[in-house]
This record gives sequence, C-alpha cells and structure tokens, in this order.
Amino acid sequence: MSGKLIVCPYCFAKFKDEEVHFRMETVFEKEEDCDPDGLGRPLIDIEETGNRALLEAFKAKYCFLAKKDERYEKFWSVFGATTERASLSKDGKNAVAPYLRLVLDPRSMEHGRFFRGKAEENEDGLVVSVTDCFGKKTDRRVCPQCHNPLPGTYGKNQTKFISVVGITGAGKTVYLSQLCKHFKAFAANLGITSIPTSKGAMEFILSHPVAMGEPLPEGSPPEALTQPIFYDLNLRNGSKVVTNTVVFYDIAGENCVDHEKMKHFGPFVEQSDGIMLLIDPVQLGGGGLYDGTAGPTAVLEAIYNRFANKKQEDIRSMPLAVCISKGDTAALQITGRNMEEVQHVQDGQKHFLPVFNADSYNSLQSMLKGFVDDNEAELRTHLINLFDNYNYFLFSAIGASTHKIVSGGEEKEVPAAPPIPKRIQEPLFWLFHKFGYIGVNAEINSPEQPCQDRGDCGGEHVTLRKRMSLIFRKERGAQP
Repeated sequence: MSGKLIVCPYCFAKFKDEEVHFRMETVFEKEEDCDPDGLGRPLIDIEETGNRALLEAFKAKYCFLAKKDERYEKFWSVFGATTERASLSKDGKNAVAPYLRLVLDPRSMEHGRFFRGKAEENEDGLVVSVTDCFGKKTDRRVCPQCHNPLPGTYGKNQTKFISVVGITGAGKTVYLSQLCKHFKAFAANLGITSIPTSKGAMEFILSHPVAMGEPLPEGSPPEALTQPIFYDLNLRNGSKVVTNTVVFYDIAGENCVDHEKMKHFGPFVEQSDGIMLLIDPVQLGGGGLYDGTAGPTAVLEAIYNRFANKKQEDIRSMPLAVCISKGDTAALQITGRNMEEVQHVQDGQKHFLPVFNADSYNSLQSMLKGFVDDNEAELRTHLINLFDNYNYFLFSAIGASTHKIVSGGEEKEVPAAPPIPKRIQEPLFWLFHKFGYIGVNAEINSPEQPCQDRGDCGGEHVTLRKRMSLIFRKERGAQP
C-alpha cells in the first residue's frame, strides 16, 4: 500500500488511501429484486418457503438494496440536498443514484463477508478497487467520513483547492461554464494535458450552457453546494510526467458574508490554496455593499475572518486573484479596440511552454491597478493590509455583445454572436505559477509598485485608467 495521506475534497477529513470505503457496483432497486430465483418474491414469501438456503441467499442480496446513506445525508443536509446525479452502472443497467448504493469498508471484519478477495492496488500501491461477493468489481471510492466520491485516482497526486467566489452580478456561473468548456484547450497552451476526473465539469457545462441566441444561465441557488470540479494536469518534465490535481469550488459571495451560511461554506474557503474573486466593475466604489448585496470589501473581510484560526502568514501569502469581469465592454469603450487574448509562450519549434506570460499581462495590470486606485480606496486598502499575494485581472467570459429578450416572463441577456471568452484563463495561469506548476518569462508587476515607476507603463495607461474610471462611474450613476 502507498500510505498516501488523502484530504477529502468535501469534508476535508484526512485519512490514508487504504482507509477508503467503496460504493458497491451491485445494487437492487426494490425488495423483489433480491429473490435468488428471479421470481420477484418479497421477503415474506421467501420466509414461507421454509428453505433456509434460499432465505440466506435472499438476505445476502437484501443487504445491497438501494437505501439512504446516513453519513452522506448528514453532510448534504446543510446544503438543502445533494447535487450528485444518478447514472447507469457499468453494465448499462440500474440507473440508481450513486449515493443510494451500499458503502462498505474493505478493512472491516464486519463487512468482510461482502467481499471476494482483498482490495486491489494500482502500480503506485494506491487502493483503487474491490470485488464484492457477487463477483462485481467497483472502483467507486468514497471518503470514510462523509461517504462523498473520490474520483479517479484522487489522492495519488499533489492536490490544490481553488475557490471561485463570485460577487452577485459578476457572472461567476458564466465564467465557470466557459472555463470548464475550454479548460483542455487552455491547458494545452501551456503544454499541459488536462483530464477531468469526474463528471462535474461536463455537468456544469450542460446545466449552464453559454451559446449565441440562448439566455445566459442563471446562478446556482446560493444555499446549494455545486459538485466540486476535478482535473488532473499532466506535464512532461524530462523523462517523467508530473501530475497535479486541481479542485474547483463554486462559492457565492453572499454565502461568505452571511454568518449562518458561512458555517457551511466556510471550510471550502478556509481550505483553499488559491482564491479567484470575481467582481463586476460597476460594483467598485460601493464599499461593503452594492445594491443591497455583498460588495467586494465585505467578501474580503469574510474571507480573512474565516482564516482567523490559521497563522497570519498563511492568510497573507495565499494567492488571491482579483478578477474584474465584463472586460470586453471596458476595452472597447476605453481603447476603441476589442480586448486582446492572452499571448502564449512558445519555443523556436512552436511548442507551447509551461510559462505565465508576464510580458503580455503587465501592461494590462498597470491599467487595472490604476483603475482600482482611482475607484476603490477601501478595496485597495483591504488588499494591502490583509493580503500580500494578490493581483488584478480583467476578463470577458462571453467576448461578444448581448441583447435582452423576454423569456418566461423575465428579461434575460442573450449573446448576439458566438461566445468567445477572452483572458478567462489568465488568473488561473497566475495561480498555476504561484503553485509552482509553471514558470514565468519576466517579473510580474506588483500591485503595490507605483505605476509611474514602471518602464512598461508610460503615460498611456494613466490616461486609459482615468477614462475607464469615468465610464464606470457614469454606469453607477455617480458624478464624474
């Protein structure tokens, strides 16, 4: 056995890989399915036969009857209901919700009678599957504490947790849908092969489609917990391939500032190795509130307070990407040009390199820093005093103009052209650099470095940031 220490991506319990439990592949939907002779008889009819062997065979199957899992139900009860979906078993039958399957512990003497042989390991010594007493093999590993699924070979590689926290109206749902849709292509531009290890990414895309002529998806209910999204990142380093796992969490900003909700969503923020904070530019300048909802500084305070039990240096050093959405509108109004896409670094043979392109990023960063300096003194002060490892980003999750239509009696935004996101991967690449996954081709501008001292800025970005400030102050209804 590998002895790998695993951190559950749901309840964050820590355990060794050999301590995982398994959901059984064998499952029976109703009592009559447990009849060993296939006659559909219930238990009472089997008992009346007086056939002891038949009764024992029935009871063995009955243990695999679909039913609620107490540990699983307890975890999801605080989020209203589970968001895990049902799927067919590997033989194309039994569309039973996965969380209704029997969970067993291969190391338990009590459960030993339900297994055939010992738990199986992969070439790395990681416990990955078991075979039940009916001869069916399962690789449905779950956390021994909360019984939530551990996809693929989760726990084998170094894992980083990333919380995507969206201020109301910032377009977090659209952002995540587009990020999942294009994630493989984005990673390929770093020379990385990304593999989704759960159905979470595809389910998020299908549940929140972003397409021309279709209303933009609405956000998830604030009280609901969306299934985490898992990716394995594979990058060749000489003769070896290094694999890292990233897990994304969808966190609504209002959950951060609500004390009761933060009790439930707080652990996902607290356990984060990096945070992406999405802000609508018109929310800047509103202090702690915007239209009665949580503003950027209120969310930052909640994030900081959640980390209060950790060492202060851990809080301050955590990478925080402050991401301003709807960048296509800003770029077009300010420069008269569409926002440029991220330029990827290549070698002489046109091979993509695992490098964050600071040269491409720095000039845009200068403008963003100035924009925040001119519009949001409170946000800037919070960042300076509470966090050391942060930076600003601008993106467009749609990359196309929108128009409004009435659908279902409500006015909704609809993309007027095929959505082509721009720069949505840049804050993620920055986090990858901070995690040590990729390198950098130049020094990355610091948000605390005065703009006028930078050789890449000149006077152009000072003018642009002032124009940007006027535009969005006008949109907020403020006096220029």
